[in-house]
Amino acid sequence: PTYIRSRGIQWISLFFITYTVTAIFIRVGFGRLSDRLGHRRIIAPAFCVLIAGVWLLSEAKAQWMFALAGVLNGISHGFLFPAINALALNRSRDGNFGKAQSLFAAAFSAGMTLGVFSHGVIAGAFGYSAMFLSLAGWILVGLLIFLVWERRGRRALDGYTA
Repeated sequence: PTYIRSRGIQWISLFFITYTVTAIFIRVGFGRLSDRLGHRRIIAPAFCVLIAGVWLLSEAKAQWMFALAGVLNGISHGFLFPAINALALNRSRDGNFGKAQSLFAAAFSAGMTLGVFSHGVIAGAFGYSAMFLSLAGWILVGLLIFLVWERRGRRALDGYTA
């Protein structure tokens, strides 16, 4: 909200409304798409949409740009979170689903916590635009790690079934 107001926009709710409605629409309307196409096929494009949405936040100067950023972030969250979660569970061995789910949730929470603190420092020192650009860069790093991990993981897991 502080960032949106600093851009001269008073109605801050549009970003959050478009984000939430889009994420719910994706989960309800397309929730099984990653099951049909494969989680790996959904994750990389969803990462790219997330990078675009966060980058757009760094550049947004008009209400429609914040609304579009909300839509892009909602699309990515609607696909990305459940697909990564499902991939983590699919990779776990029988009897370890609870551990896999706990580790996934803990990693997600730890990442969010570290991101809030570290990017708060960046926002304070360099401004919100720099913070969103940094975040987009870290998401790109996450995408690259995923792609390398998947390439190596597929070779290592050939013939392996959970």
